Amino acid sequence: SNAAAVRRCGRSGRCALCDEGGIDSVLDAIDDALTLARISTSASDAEAADDDDDGDAVASAAGHAALPTSPPKKAKREEVLAVAVLRRRRDGDAKKNNDGGAAWLMLKRPKSGLLAGQWEFPSACVWNSADEKKKKKKKNANDAKGKGGTKGEGKGASQKAKKSHGKGAADKATAVPAVGRGVRREALDSLLGGIIHDGGPESEESDVISDPLLADADRNPLGGAGAAPLEHVFSHVRHTMHVEHGDVATAAVAGAAPCNGGRSAEGRLRTADGREARWMTEDDMKMVGVTSGVRKVLEAVKGARGRRHGLGGAGT
Repeated sequence: SNAAAVRRCGRSGRCALCDEGGIDSVLDAIDDALTLARISTSASDAEAADDDDDGDAVASAAGHAALPTSPPKKAKREEVLAVAVLRRRRDGDAKKNNDGGAAWLMLKRPKSGLLAGQWEFPSACVWNSADEKKKKKKKNANDAKGKGGTKGEGKGASQKAKKSHGKGAADKATAVPAVGRGVRREALDSLLGGIIHDGGPESEESDVISDPLLADADRNPLGGAGAAPLEHVFSHVRHTMHVEHGDVATAAVAGAAPCNGGRSAEGRLRTADGREARWMTEDDMKMVGVTSGVRKVLEAVKGARGRRHGLGGAGT
């Protein structure tokens, strides 16, 4: 009741629930918000807004607008990444326990989307929660059609199932799976095998060559087989990273000597989808700027290499 709400707040006027008829007003506001959401979307999206996380978000925001507290944060998107950290030593680097002269293969992210234009180690997304939710929505819609129900009946059944299972079922649906190493390795092989070297703007099409040595490089799982993956959290996405690392022979990529921030004077590296690739030293990375996630992966790999060779954390 309103009286009970006032007792919980301690004084009248602290939030809309304490006002006369406040509870009814807040419920009306939530209903109005859901109605507006349905009007502003297509019929299929509006149906989804009633029985999935989008509808919950609309109702949650409308309800918390009446309270002196912040609304609950939306669950972060989950992504499972396969990451390849390939290292190439500069010629003439005599110190085996010094990674300063080593170069690391880096790719530039697309111009739009998360971390647009940033540099990262070659990585492939092998699972993400957004795609998983879409698959479940499609399956639920097909199941409803298969049972011969109407749209309204299917929607009602979905809402009933959601209420009966509660939050635990939603958490289970977005749990991060264990993606097998074979799947991860195949994704990385495809990415690395598609990286090509061309002779620059003046080159002929025949000068463009692929470099199978990148995909064929011996890569070992960080921490050994079965080791826990690395995790890195951004504002709205959590990356679960399965890292593989290894060395590439100096001659593996023609024209790949790092210079001028990782640029090669003799040619260019690029991925099959046109993204730029470079060999970068750690100084090069500082020049172009890399994310804390990239630095976390690099330090983990250098530490693993140091322990493997008994160098107390220094790379080899």
